[in-house]
Amino acid sequence: MPLEPWGGRLGGEMTDTIIIGGGLFGQITAAALRAEGQEVRVFDNREPMAGSGPAACLMKPSWFSALGKEVYEPSLALLDRLYGVHDLPFDVSVGKTGKLAATTVHWCNPANILAGPTEQWTVTGLEPGRVTISGPGVARSVQMVEARNIIVAAGIWTERLLRQVAQQGQRGMALLFPELHPERGRIKVWAPYRQLVGFDRGDGLWVGDGTAIKAENWDDERTRQVYNRERQFGDQVMGTLGLAPNDGARLLHGIRPYAKGHKPCLLEQVAPGLWAASGGAKNGTLAAGWAAHTLARRLS
Repeated sequence: MPLEPWGGRLGGEMTDTIIIGGGLFGQITAAALRAEGQEVRVFDNREPMAGSGPAACLMKPSWFSALGKEVYEPSLALLDRLYGVHDLPFDVSVGKTGKLAATTVHWCNPANILAGPTEQWTVTGLEPGRVTISGPGVARSVQMVEARNIIVAAGIWTERLLRQVAQQGQRGMALLFPELHPERGRIKVWAPYRQLVGFDRGDGLWVGDGTAIKAENWDDERTRQVYNRERQFGDQVMGTLGLAPNDGARLLHGIRPYAKGHKPCLLEQVAPGLWAASGGAKNGTLAAGWAAHTLARRLS
């Protein structure tokens, strides 16, 4: 199969930055670099279990305060500039009585983040300054493109391209009830350090229970357990709207990358001009904002 000649764009100049992965990390970083005047290309091959698709992009201070102000303050400021950080009202069930207390949770609309420009290519080769990409379809075209900086932000697939990167994938599941838009969100503790959350994600009522286990340990029984727990809670939230139970829920599966020992995420220069950015775990949106802020400062 013939290869196209080197060049950031065929016959054109070298691209400033190539980002591999069009999820939260890739798109937020791309937006931050473009705001600094860089030309950025984002390649993504549409992996079906990508962790960004089911993401709620909620950021509650009690969930991220331990990361430290040096992490969350620049992250929130960047996210607000790029997408707008909204404060959503939530009711929290307190104690065994279930009494409700009001709280506020920060939120960015994931649809706005993930709508950034993306090119559908599969990366088949990688070295500092150069990427080999293959197009979709049977008659796949193969190209090599060149950039001053390459950032691999491919979630759990990052280590396929950078073997020196170690991560663990943990799988979870959320439910989405399309076209249901409660005015207030709801949070309920269902186990120690586990909370059920239901709110309007913009595309409907999103419900998650915080379950995250090793991907290889997930099975049909786990799907059933999580579905039943989230479905029951979703019915309760719909009850506050005066609605009957809805059978139109969509299952949203995804695998989050966890990078042990890295706070708030994995951000490393593995070779000159070659970076890895991943492993945001449950604070993925905030970690992605911090990584994008840091990369924009270093690469500008």
